[in-house]
Amino acid sequence: NVLAGIAQVRLAYDATRWFKPSFLVEYADKDFSDTGRDNCYSSFSSSPSADEPTYCQGEKLQAALQLAFKPTSRLSFSARYQRRLVDDGKSEFDDKFREDSSAWLLASWRPMGALRLRGRVSHLFEDISNDAYGDKVLNAYGEVAYLLQKTWWMKLRYQYLEDLDTRASTAERDPNPSHWVRLELEARF
Repeated sequence: NVLAGIAQVRLAYDATRWFKPSFLVEYADKDFSDTGRDNCYSSFSSSPSADEPTYCQGEKLQAALQLAFKPTSRLSFSARYQRRLVDDGKSEFDDKFREDSSAWLLASWRPMGALRLRGRVSHLFEDISNDAYGDKVLNAYGEVAYLLQKTWWMKLRYQYLEDLDTRASTAERDPNPSHWVRLELEARF
């Protein structure tokens, strides 16, 4: 039997009608009986000598600060910064956590009832101590959504995705950066 758990504390404060900061701390352990940094936290890892994947039993600790601004009922912004300590399972992390950071900025505007504009920019930096390990990704999108006759949502999204790290596998990625366009039609009954 495996004893695992997640504990989360979130503090939110309505400072004013238009400004709402919050702070989040989360701790997770996939197996309390197997502690130590020589483990992994993601879903599984594979060993060259193993026939089956080994399921990770590591730990994760993360903290995030979020600032939400809503100057009008039709316009909102939010920004979030997060640090994460996570068991990686690689030999360079036998005695320490891997330290990651991420940040994002989101804006949403409804200029008229049926039209919504959204944009988001995010940056992920895995293992902030080593640029040649882990993902370093810049991701941005802009989206236009329109509600047609209270039944159909039409959404058009443009996304920009760029891998910024210096790994050999990243240098071989083509295209980098990549550009994506997505059109959605959603019916609501």
